[in-house]
Amino acid sequence: MHLFTDRGVAKTGLQKLLFYPGTVGKPYVHGVQNTSGEAYDELFPHDHAFRTEKAQERYMAGEIESIPNYWLDAASQQRLHTVRHELSRPEDYYTPEELTMKSNAFLLVELPMFAAPVIFEERAYPAKEGDVQAIFAGVSSFNPGDVRATARVFGDDNFPTLGSGGSRNETAQANQSKAQKLLGTGAGTGDAPFRIGPNGVLLSGSALFAVVDFDDNVNLVEDKYHKLHHDQFRGGQIDQNLKPNKDEKEAIERIISSPHVALRRAEKDLLWKFRYQLTEDRRSLTKFLMAVEWDVGDEVEQVKVLLQEWQKKSPIDVADALKLLGKERAFQHQIVRAFAVQRLHLADDEELLLYLLQLVQALKYEPSQAGVLFSEDSEQQAAAQSQAGAQAQAEAQARGSALAEFLVSRACESLTLANFLYWYVKVEEKDVRYGAMYTNVMQLFKERLLQTEKGRQINIVLRMVDVYVGKITKCLKQARTIRGRQKEKEEQFRKLLAQENLQNIFGSGTATGIRSLPVPIKPELEASGLNPHTAFMFKSAIYPAAVEFTLSESRTARERVEGEDSDKEHRGPKKRSSAQTRKLRQLMGHEMPENPHEDPKSIRVIFKSGDDLRQDQLTLQMIALMDQLLKRVNLDLKLRPYVTLATGADDGIIEFVTNSTPVSGVLAKFNGSILAYLKHHNPDPEGPYGVTPECMSTFVKSCAGYCVITYILGVGDRHLDNIMLQTAGNLFHLDFGFIFGRDPKPLPPPFRFTREMAEAMGGEQSEHYARFKTYMCQAYNWLRKSANLILNMLSLMADAGIEDLRNDPDATLAKVQERFRLDLTDEQAEHFMLQLLNESLTSLAPQVMEIFHKISVARR
Repeated sequence: MHLFTDRGVAKTGLQKLLFYPGTVGKPYVHGVQNTSGEAYDELFPHDHAFRTEKAQERYMAGEIESIPNYWLDAASQQRLHTVRHELSRPEDYYTPEELTMKSNAFLLVELPMFAAPVIFEERAYPAKEGDVQAIFAGVSSFNPGDVRATARVFGDDNFPTLGSGGSRNETAQANQSKAQKLLGTGAGTGDAPFRIGPNGVLLSGSALFAVVDFDDNVNLVEDKYHKLHHDQFRGGQIDQNLKPNKDEKEAIERIISSPHVALRRAEKDLLWKFRYQLTEDRRSLTKFLMAVEWDVGDEVEQVKVLLQEWQKKSPIDVADALKLLGKERAFQHQIVRAFAVQRLHLADDEELLLYLLQLVQALKYEPSQAGVLFSEDSEQQAAAQSQAGAQAQAEAQARGSALAEFLVSRACESLTLANFLYWYVKVEEKDVRYGAMYTNVMQLFKERLLQTEKGRQINIVLRMVDVYVGKITKCLKQARTIRGRQKEKEEQFRKLLAQENLQNIFGSGTATGIRSLPVPIKPELEASGLNPHTAFMFKSAIYPAAVEFTLSESRTARERVEGEDSDKEHRGPKKRSSAQTRKLRQLMGHEMPENPHEDPKSIRVIFKSGDDLRQDQLTLQMIALMDQLLKRVNLDLKLRPYVTLATGADDGIIEFVTNSTPVSGVLAKFNGSILAYLKHHNPDPEGPYGVTPECMSTFVKSCAGYCVITYILGVGDRHLDNIMLQTAGNLFHLDFGFIFGRDPKPLPPPFRFTREMAEAMGGEQSEHYARFKTYMCQAYNWLRKSANLILNMLSLMADAGIEDLRNDPDATLAKVQERFRLDLTDEQAEHFMLQLLNESLTSLAPQVMEIFHKISVARR
């Protein structure tokens, strides 16, 4: 049986083969005609039972286009079931054609189904005269007996065939004549005649043949041609005032606006020709750099001058700067990366903190590492490279990097930046491929800290925090290994915390003279110790634990670092607002103890060991980024992105959100009504539906924000246990194990928005529901304007070990880009978002899966 059809597409699903008793099959058959067992194709139109099987198979695979009339699908499925039942008794429904199959035996083979068609693209090309089978584009193998295949090769249906009169020799001569004419060989062309032997072998003549290149690889002949003519195409002097005409201007705009990274040769030449005019448009910088021939020294020298012009006329924004720090070959020159770092110098600490995770990842693409990254034999070279040589290369990469120097210098001036840079780099030190480079970055960081008094204080604080966090994690791992249930493990965990004397920083043995340390996930808060008696564990396979830190009332570590003249807002908990403390987040989908009288002198965090939190860390960072982008345009949607910090490959710390309950718990406790929950905690007889206006506004805005953001990021596995609701009305999501379109459940909606949420706003005809839709559309359009920034940040995480990103980063980013729908106008995007809302609200699959989820949870 051929695995591919005569069109070169892999066969999938059920295949029915006809048995030939006493006939031995051929191990391999040249040509595109069927093998013996595939003669069943002639009987297929009359095998109605098998045809229904194939039709059902195509429908389930999505190959049959669906229509909005879902009732028709249901009716068709019911009728199909009836027909298949009737066809199970073929003795009553035999047609003359079906009678021919009665005496035959068949074999059913089920081949795997693929998400996309698999195309046969292996071609054997003639290497020399009389060497191999002559094979051309469009046919998997050439057989002189299959004249129809020959016709397809040359695009001519008028080739003579054996069935149309004429002998086999006449047909072969006609085909050869046709081939000579089309290929430009034979008599009158100056070449030796082109001849195909009786077995399809290229006997003599021109070596001209077609080569199919599905990967669009570099054409070496074309490259040589352009190098020889470089002076004519790109090396000549061009008038700096030369401006493109209308057609050229439109072509340039298409190139700049296109999301595709790869440029054709003509596009590169066009951008280079008008390079001086491009300096007036900051959008064109990244595409221009891809058009540069970086192997030509003259062009590289011109890039230096042009970048200065760009800086004067149209400075790039942060999104473009992040793009220039990526791993594309065009961005590997020190000139380009130094230019990007120069733009980052303009960012303040708050803005830099939003991109710090990606900037640490960008260190992997520094030029000294790029040589290994882009080498064709990178793995073999890395294996052959001596350990000393690898260490020297990693050290050169760390210390010769403008980006590394920039990050270290800024972190030496800010305890907050130093805290996050320390943990981000520490996690990457364990990486097999880049660990040595990050170890050198950490060493560089420590050396710079020791050069100033402020830096030495920061270094002491960071070491103490690392030791303190390590002791808590050690206690958690030990408690988890003892036999017993959750209560026994929990009690053991409390005993271990007390034995380590972690009640206060001074007594824990980490250092002397410092009585408080910054909380790793919230460095603006200072903890003087923890309360072992309030620690508890969650019922889970890895038993994460909640720990309550006591906030300092004395002089903090931050004051020791920044001195007595630091801002008043950093002088201890007495100066902090209770709103800051209420920003605590949680990860676990369990009901949290509600405490309306929260003690501002303590903060709870969750320690987790045995789970990689880097994907959650990235997702929550992106939510926080989108929150900031929306706030910059005065659109505060009351988002609550809790902070997650990975302290190791399988360890981390998570913010604990107080006063929050899963939506499933709300519905169970308040008789299926979210509105009753809001009314219970925020009563106002004169407010909308008996709820305070502030609470209703917060609920409406947070629902709108998370609907849009979870759609853009493709957050999956949404059930009512990982959608939380705070007493103040803030709705937020947690548990981001499936992102970028991955979902373990079938037929997921675009985002999770339930009818109970709509009813809490007053129903679909209410004023608050109308505001909800307005907020959704506004947020979607504003975030679409920042699509480049979001996509560039995600692209820098391609090698960060993120589970849902590492397998095929390009395809994943393409999915995220598609969700922005950059091809639509703002008005069209609003209609698109409202369609998604209607689809999410009316979808039945999430409701069914929610029932299964409840049953699964109840059985645990």
